[in-house]
Amino acid sequence: LQLMECGLTSSERDYLNDNYPANVPALPHIVLKCHSCGCINFPGERGRLTINNGGQMLSQKGSVVTEAPYREVFSHALRCCVGSALHKQPVILLRPSIYDLVRLHKETYGSLGRQQKPKARKLRRMKIDAEGGGSKGDEKAKKAFKGMESKKETATGEEKETSSSSISPGLFVQHREGLFPKAISPDNQMPLAFAPMQRRCNVSNASSFRCPLSLYRNVGRLVAQAVLEGRILDVDLSPPLLTAISGSSLSSDDLRYVDQTLAKSLKKLRRVAVAYTHYRALSGELDQTDIESAQNIDTKKVEAFSVDGCKVQDLCLYFCAPGMDVELMKGGANEQVRLDNVDNYVRKVYKFMLHDSVAPQIQALREGFNQICSTSALSVLKDSERQRLTGGDSGKIAWDFSVKTLVKHVRCAQGYTSSSQAVRFLFDVLSEMDIETQRAFVRFLTGCPRLPAGQLASLRPPVTVVRVPWSKANPNALPLASTCTNYLKLPDYPAKELLRERIYYCIRECPHGFQLS
Repeated sequence: LQLMECGLTSSERDYLNDNYPANVPALPHIVLKCHSCGCINFPGERGRLTINNGGQMLSQKGSVVTEAPYREVFSHALRCCVGSALHKQPVILLRPSIYDLVRLHKETYGSLGRQQKPKARKLRRMKIDAEGGGSKGDEKAKKAFKGMESKKETATGEEKETSSSSISPGLFVQHREGLFPKAISPDNQMPLAFAPMQRRCNVSNASSFRCPLSLYRNVGRLVAQAVLEGRILDVDLSPPLLTAISGSSLSSDDLRYVDQTLAKSLKKLRRVAVAYTHYRALSGELDQTDIESAQNIDTKKVEAFSVDGCKVQDLCLYFCAPGMDVELMKGGANEQVRLDNVDNYVRKVYKFMLHDSVAPQIQALREGFNQICSTSALSVLKDSERQRLTGGDSGKIAWDFSVKTLVKHVRCAQGYTSSSQAVRFLFDVLSEMDIETQRAFVRFLTGCPRLPAGQLASLRPPVTVVRVPWSKANPNALPLASTCTNYLKLPDYPAKELLRERIYYCIRECPHGFQLS
């Protein structure tokens, strides 16, 4: 069992450490796990862990234990998981791994929130008394409550000030080439070991922690569900990420989607490496003197051995991952990149950035995707087809909103035809929109600012415009949209400019839609 990849509370951590049998190096056990939030529970009776007996939980006394009684005491990360069925997972617990888990958990997060529960209960009791719900007139309780409330407000203000100064106002992580997992050191995967749970069933469970890999699995499930149902996600996933999920290997050219600056630098170094390889092939086997003479060639005469006019050894590069304190090989921090080993350096950087540093995240995404449908469904598609399947046409280029296309793919019903005056006004206004306005209109109409691959021709259900009466008694009538059915309820405006004003007002005042509606 990879305990580092499971959601653990401090109570479960301590329970496992205290009740693991003494002098037992390995224990066949069954843990109870919630597949939705990734949390686990170690079942046991009277301070003794159960034993795996052919897929059944067997107590120390020999009786069979079921998972139903543990549903009420199970600590979930998400409120929606409370009371749900738990899945049995046969594992083998090793004493050394438990020691490492407890040490790492305590050293990293200590006893976070261990004393918050009694304080919170005391605060609630004092608040009831001070408001007159308990022992009335208890001045001591009133003073204590006011003092604790003032301390709480002060702490909250400090936290808000700190968070506002350290957290950017953006709500989502974005990248112009699409999202790709952040590189981490394969030897130090602490960012993937534990993370504080931001959504908990109760505030007293502040010592709960969740493995970020479970979040990657959730993303994999979401992408698979969208592919299975033909939904469009308002998120750009990079082509290398979709290629890795499909099970295909990544090439060096994929690095330009992950880090364009690094890809350009490595491309220059690779050009030098290829030139030096040809030089060696023409010159035969070279000894150390020949290599040094090749490195000292005047770069003005031989540009093939230079990078922007500099010799390779003058770049002061070492066998470490760019931007990270991670050695690409043993002793890499002391191994300088030279003309004779630049090819090896380039290969190791490519391997680290596209495989070694993201392998756990990619594997978690694949596991989540396979829980809904097979990743082989993506392997038969091209990179561009995978992107359009998951994210549709993102609107980076203008969609085809010409009058001819709108007449062909937009249905008119309930009093409207394609030749109706208001419908012709609508088509003219839509054909004059720029890219951002098109996205805003599609969000207002469908709930998502993207169209599927094929644009309006592939939208299901198709866009339908229905008639709503308009009169001078109600000149401010606005268009309405039903995002579930892609219905546009359009008043029969008498003028094109009035329709334009009302349409633009709606898409400006309704900037948010319903994703996956």
